[in-house]
Amino acid sequence: MYHLGVSRNEETLQPTVYLNKLPDKFPEGSHVFVVDPMLATGGTIVAAIDLIKERGVDNRQIKVICAVAAPPALTKLSEKFLQLHVWKRRRRGGYVCRLGVGVRAGRGENTERGEVGGGCQEESVGFKV
Repeated sequence: MYHLGVSRNEETLQPTVYLNKLPDKFPEGSHVFVVDPMLATGGTIVAAIDLIKERGVDNRQIKVICAVAAPPALTKLSEKFLQLHVWKRRRRGGYVCRLGVGVRAGRGENTERGEVGGGCQEESVGFKV
């Protein structure tokens, strides 16, 4: 297991890496889970995925798991990383996507599955690969 910590610098509003325990190159065929509790603009998650991709991981090997995701972040991810999987929960009729507390049979209530923008796939919170 590897750890990467990225936060937004409140003065510059740019992503800042505060912890990087990633290997120089990931082992062949690795699957990487990127967990971010809240995606707003998508700046920090894009910086994190860029660092992971620099180490030899393909978009299809990366899974993003988030509790809250705003459309601007999902759009940014879909435009930059085709075939990236984003797992979240969408609230019907709302702007914010969120993970459900009551998950039934591995799928969240009111969860939709489909394509986001240019190919970023959204799924419910089943933690299967």
